[in-house]
Amino acid sequence: MTPPPFRSVDAHTFTRPLFITVIAYSLISGALRPAAYAGEAQAVGAATRASDGAALQKELNAFSAAFERWRGQSANPATPDDFKILSAFGDVFERVRRDYVKEVDDHILVTSAISAMEKLPIGSSAEDLIGAALNGMVTSLDDRSKYYDLAAFRALQLSSRGGDIGAIGVEGVMDGSEFRILHVFDNSPATKAGLRIGDHIASIDGKTLESLQAGEAMTMLRGPIGSKVNVAFRRPGQQPFAIDFTREVVRNDEVKAKLDRGIAYIRVSQLVATSASRLRNAIDRLKSEAGGRPLSYILDLRNDPGGLLDQAVAVAKFFLDKGDVLTTQTRHPENVQSYTAIGKDMTEGAPIVVLINEQTASGAEIIAAALRDNHRAILMGSRSYGQGSIQTIMPIPGHGALRLTTAYIQTPSGRLLQGVGLEPDIAVAWVDPPEPATPSSLFKDAPADGQVESATPEHLFGDTATDVQYARAIEYLRHATQRNGTER
Repeated sequence: MTPPPFRSVDAHTFTRPLFITVIAYSLISGALRPAAYAGEAQAVGAATRASDGAALQKELNAFSAAFERWRGQSANPATPDDFKILSAFGDVFERVRRDYVKEVDDHILVTSAISAMEKLPIGSSAEDLIGAALNGMVTSLDDRSKYYDLAAFRALQLSSRGGDIGAIGVEGVMDGSEFRILHVFDNSPATKAGLRIGDHIASIDGKTLESLQAGEAMTMLRGPIGSKVNVAFRRPGQQPFAIDFTREVVRNDEVKAKLDRGIAYIRVSQLVATSASRLRNAIDRLKSEAGGRPLSYILDLRNDPGGLLDQAVAVAKFFLDKGDVLTTQTRHPENVQSYTAIGKDMTEGAPIVVLINEQTASGAEIIAAALRDNHRAILMGSRSYGQGSIQTIMPIPGHGALRLTTAYIQTPSGRLLQGVGLEPDIAVAWVDPPEPATPSSLFKDAPADGQVESATPEHLFGDTATDVQYARAIEYLRHATQRNGTER
């Protein structure tokens, strides 16, 4: 089945615009409109009470009161723009209640929204208040659902398309008053500095990030090419540290490949819109270089945080003639979907090792599980992250977008990935090189002296001198090809 355009893994694809629905309008009109509009609300308010009950009405009245109080409407009278902004909140509220992967608690949603809103100063703009409320509401659900303001949504769209991204080379989310890094781009200033997923940015050029949204923090990190930016970091278990970066155009080369003595090595660092086509081109090129086809393949998914669901499915299909790729588990049985490979295995049945580690997540885990469960590959490395949920991106006209968890991933063998991850068939722990290593021929950039060392430094991947997991995969495949088969 062709993946629908509105499904995503790890929040990197987009649905049709989230227009204000009749239901959401009723919710807003009855319980959330500012006092200035109360005279028009009686009829739709009655419909809300009839459909959702007095308990829901009470929750929404509480939010309306908190909004008016924090908006400071005694000094800042309500305007039509306030109503439009409140309507956006009501639209998201109803969509969450209807489409989140599990039943939600209205009280928790509303109190989380109020709590986030009340962290702002009284008299804040309606836009700021509702932005905080939306993010507080959806982040109370899980660590993958969130609200993007306009700036963050534009950055998300840019990163999902692939290509050039000007900055220091990180993506992330706000975590309290700090920016938590979720992805570090290969061959970026951030990679050279040894930044890792989970690091927290505490300040940028001496300015704290309190009350900022992710898009605003990312905007602060960007600037003219060649300009400087000082970023202060916090990492658990270590002293805070700061790094002076020179901003660069960060090219998101998410697919890299080379031929190593008859073994094709392909690294996929992220699943963006161009990943499948680039992988297809890489396989064709490696076949040509090998004079027909490589003897075997290493698919390196380490540090791959996932991305677009359709790209994960397409990549998996390149290595399968047939078989299931994944099935979704949703709140509504009628929305369950299955994805199946029907086509040609581009590797022609050659042995495959898939390298995974603790930062292999979401779409990358889908690929790894599909290849193993269909007996096309063995997994090597360390247990994967266990991000087994699907997010849908829902644009909110004029206000950014909502990212909402709408499904869980079930592997072809029937296992759920969420919170569990994939255990490798052959466990091989990462080992730091004993001495500063020369970067591999595939990944040219190494950290400068005195910079922070990464737990899984990507510039060392794909070189037997620096990458023990890669070296073990090479050894395994040489024995496998000698036996003309793959160990199971």
